[in-house]
Amino acid sequence: MNTLRNIFFALFVLIVTLAGCKKDSETTGLGTINSGIQLKNGYLFFKDTATFNQHLDWIRQNEINPELIYEFNRKFGFISFSEVYYEGMRINEPDNFDEYRAKNPDCFKRIILDDNSVFWEMPMVSLLSHLVNKGGVFQIGETIYRLTEEFNFSTKNVEKLDIIMNTTLALNDSDIVYTSTNLSSTKGMYSYRTVYFPSWSDRRIVARLYVNNFDGMNYYEGRTTSQQQHWSGAWVQAKIHTIIQANNQGYYQEGASYPRITIPSNYDEVENAADFIRTILLTTHDVDFGYSSCQIHHKGIRYGEVAEIEKNEMFPKN
Repeated sequence: MNTLRNIFFALFVLIVTLAGCKKDSETTGLGTINSGIQLKNGYLFFKDTATFNQHLDWIRQNEINPELIYEFNRKFGFISFSEVYYEGMRINEPDNFDEYRAKNPDCFKRIILDDNSVFWEMPMVSLLSHLVNKGGVFQIGETIYRLTEEFNFSTKNVEKLDIIMNTTLALNDSDIVYTSTNLSSTKGMYSYRTVYFPSWSDRRIVARLYVNNFDGMNYYEGRTTSQQQHWSGAWVQAKIHTIIQANNQGYYQEGASYPRITIPSNYDEVENAADFIRTILLTTHDVDFGYSSCQIHHKGIRYGEVAEIEKNEMFPKN
C-alpha cells in the first residue's frame, strides 16, 4: 500500500510540474512566448539572462522575416526601435518625415554619401533593434540597459530611468555604468557603396556594412536598401521586385598568430522589398581586418534590370 501511495504521489508531482512548465512557456506559431518576458514602462523586461539569450536567438533565426518578430512584439503591446525606424522610412513627404524624425531622434542617423546625397540610417544592431524600444531601453533582471551607437548604459536604480535616457547626464551619474562601443577596427556604419539602375537615374541600391557591440559581443551585418529620388531631391526607400544579398564562406582572425575561424556562407532573396539586413557574424573576438575576409554581394532587380555591388569586403584593408 505504501508503495502504491508513493507511485500516486510521484505521478501527482509529475503532473503538477508539467502543468507549471506549460504555464511558464506556451508554444505558438510565433515561437515560444515565455512568461519571463513582460512589457514594463514601454520596454521589454526579461526575468534573467537565460530568457534574454533565448529570445535573442529566436530573433536571429527570424531576422530575415521581421514581420514575424513584429507580430510577436504586438502580443505584448510593444513597439520596437526597428518598427519606429521603418515606419519613418515609409514616409515619402520630406516635411512629414522631418516631423516624425524629430519625435524619434534616436532612431535615425544622418549619413552623407559620396555623391553628397543624404541617407537616413538605423543606428542600432539589427538583432537588438527588435527588442529595445525607440530609446534603446530594455531590462534583464534588476538591470536596466540603454543602448546607443556610442555607449551602452546600465543601472539597477529604476529612479534613474529618466537620466539614463539623457546621454550627457548618464555619463556623469555615479549610479549609471557605461561602456564605449568603440572597436579597435571601427564601429557603426563603416562602408557605403551605391549603384544606380541602368535606365533610371532616380533609382538605386545602397549597400552598407555595420558593426557594433553589446556586452562583449560584436555584431557584423550586411545591409541592402532600394531607394527612389523624391521630386524634392530627397532619397526615400522604395520597394523593387527582388533584393538579393549573399556572402561567400569567409574567415576571420584576431591576428597573425591566432587560428582562422570560418564564417558560413549565406544566400537570401526577398521579393517586393525595399530593405534587407542579415547578421553575418557574431563574435566575442576583436577581429583583425588585415587577416580576415568575407565578401558580400548586393543585388537589386527592377523590371528585369539589375543593379548590383559585388565583392563588398566586410573587412576592408584600407
